[in-house]
Amino acid sequence: MEHCKRESVVKLVNIEKPDSFCYAAVTRGGRVGIYDGELNLLHSYEMFYHRSGVRRRIKNCWITDAIYLMDVQYLMLAASDRSLTFYDAGTLTHTLLYCVTGLPNIPTCLAYSPSARMGDSSELAIGTERGDVIRMLFHQPRLQFLYTKASDSSNYYFWMELSSAPHTSHVSLTTWRRVHSRTIRRVCYVRDGDMLISCSHDNTISVRIRHVPGKMEDYVFRVQRGVSCFHAVAPLRLLATGGCDGSLRLWEHTQATPFATLAAPAPAHVLDVAVLPHAEIVVAFCNNFMVHVWDIYEECLLQSIKIKFPFLGVLGKKIEFGNYCIFPGPLRHKSLEVPLEAGAMSRRGSSVVQGSTGGLVLLPHASDCPGRRIESDPEYQKYNRSEILLVCCDYACVISLRDKQGEVLPPPGDTLRPRRPSVWDLPVNTILVETASSKSSPRLPSAPSPRLLEPATAQHCEHDLDTLLQNAGLQGILEKDFVLMQRLKHDLNKKLAEMEENKQAMVGAVSVGAPYLGLATYEPEPVGEIDHMLERYKRVMRLFPGSSAAGTPTGSHTTTPRYDKNFRL
Repeated sequence: MEHCKRESVVKLVNIEKPDSFCYAAVTRGGRVGIYDGELNLLHSYEMFYHRSGVRRRIKNCWITDAIYLMDVQYLMLAASDRSLTFYDAGTLTHTLLYCVTGLPNIPTCLAYSPSARMGDSSELAIGTERGDVIRMLFHQPRLQFLYTKASDSSNYYFWMELSSAPHTSHVSLTTWRRVHSRTIRRVCYVRDGDMLISCSHDNTISVRIRHVPGKMEDYVFRVQRGVSCFHAVAPLRLLATGGCDGSLRLWEHTQATPFATLAAPAPAHVLDVAVLPHAEIVVAFCNNFMVHVWDIYEECLLQSIKIKFPFLGVLGKKIEFGNYCIFPGPLRHKSLEVPLEAGAMSRRGSSVVQGSTGGLVLLPHASDCPGRRIESDPEYQKYNRSEILLVCCDYACVISLRDKQGEVLPPPGDTLRPRRPSVWDLPVNTILVETASSKSSPRLPSAPSPRLLEPATAQHCEHDLDTLLQNAGLQGILEKDFVLMQRLKHDLNKKLAEMEENKQAMVGAVSVGAPYLGLATYEPEPVGEIDHMLERYKRVMRLFPGSSAAGTPTGSHTTTPRYDKNFRL
């Protein structure tokens, strides 16, 4: 990683969109590097740690975790100074939007459950160093994520402010005390946000599965020396955990004991684990740089790979591992991507039983049953890639799982976008489908509200537009000078975008040897009529007295000392 400058990578965040893909490599010191699917550096910057806006890192402050909020296209970073920072990741140039400081404890891990539709809520889970879990419920994240004080600058808040108005209409806070007795290592949402899984090095409560609505009892797993990492696949009811003892355990969500314990040839601390349902394998990365691959169903070791990073053997090199080490590969075009199940068969033997008529019947594959629908699971789509990445210190290793099919999606454009609701960035098909479904079901008439001005409703307006604007308090929004009327004279993003566009035009003109083409041209004002100009000239000249054409009077010879006969030098 070129931008790291000898700082270890905490997390490699996948910024995935329907038409673009890129990585955000976050280091412990607060450096963020944007890479494309081929790991080429595109852009880098440092976090803002001070309210004055100075790009510098504070002493003894480190990044603990980072996550991408896909429904609002935000990049969120948690730091050891008890702060949460939100960046707009819609383009390569990330813009600081919100910064929340003064959390009760240091946030160590993050998990996010996005909103499925436009009016749904989303939830953020924060694991702390004291074993608590903080939940932030965002009521309408696609319309407005948090309360915004200023639209042309960053918004800074204290944690205590979020519990009072006007923030309560946008976010609600809930704290679960003493979920674990030690620091929470990892949190994750499964089953569309209904279940929250957390792990810790606690001997008594190593893994806890909690029902978010609170209608079911918690499932608690106990492991000696605790659990460092886990990966859950809800459709398979499978939970893979790894810890300091070097063993990989496979659990069912409802069983208190593991149904399989997989031991490596050389016991080492398991740093990260990933279940690949499409390949029916589970991958574990240990602190001795060994990658072990097990079969999920046969529970046997398939392969062990030694990763030889370039820094191994360097004198004085300090090896640092992040909280996450295994990451999915780049996103490729779906039209050219072929699932593994279509062209490959399972490694397990077929199950043959005797039928009622005396013949042999072949039982179908468990993953081929239509009731499981594992292809729609987010974890299945996340790791259904051609390769996976292993990150240690400031290096990344790419491991190919199968032949690469299709081209990697390009990164997003490097252009600042104006502030607008994130729902406007959704594809047109999504908005039309939601509008059609809303028309099919009758609704009771309700009082007009600002939500009536959403794009899906504006396209199929069944009410008077003037009435809707008046009820929403936006009577002059269709006028030309609405921005000036509201005293919003400074649009920083628009100005920066225009400056960048002018810069690119000038660079292109200079490169072809015609710098004058990069200058802005202006049309001259039309010349008025001659008669009108002559009349105007005569009116002006009437204000001045006429000039005298006579010579200098003779008296001046006597009054002027220079020409006086009696004057001598």
